Amino acid sequence: MKSSTTKPRCVLLDANIVIVAHELGVWDPLKNAYKITLPAIVSRREALFYFKDGQKVRIQLNEQIKAKEIDEIEGTVEELSELVSLFEPWFLDTLDPGELEALALIHSERVNNITFCTGDGPAIKALVMSGATGLGISLESALNKIGLTKKLQNQYTEQYYKKCCNEGGLNLVQGIGIRPKKKNK
Repeated sequence: MKSSTTKPRCVLLDANIVIVAHELGVWDPLKNAYKITLPAIVSRREALFYFKDGQKVRIQLNEQIKAKEIDEIEGTVEELSELVSLFEPWFLDTLDPGELEALALIHSERVNNITFCTGDGPAIKALVMSGATGLGISLESALNKIGLTKKLQNQYTEQYYKKCCNEGGLNLVQGIGIRPKKKNK
């Protein structure tokens, strides 16, 4: 029999979501409602602090990982190489290291039943361009699913997320930002 405390979904978060969730005061409800997983680059190097009332506040991710409140996962060199091989260098330059790690983990299929939450347009487009269209979620949608509504900047809305998905789909169809497949000789 399943426990009633089973969290509904694993969510792989980008650094911008971690930071904004702290700024908005919704971090605890998010991590209580979802099984949060962070790419190691996000937890160790990118989502380190946020600003509250003009003061820099440290985000305590390492402590939460040690307490098993959230999870951390690290991409391998092979997974990152495989993802990088999909895209043109100029497109890769639009992605942050934490986004690359998250996308590599999703593309490798090492993580199952996981959803990527980001507010960065290029990362949303890359998710679609790598063939993982249904594996993303906007912050607005993630919050709505747990009964929270917040006034969000445009980049965290469902409308923006869908717009970037559409653009990523067009890029995929037109081959924009995608490396041509090498022909076997």
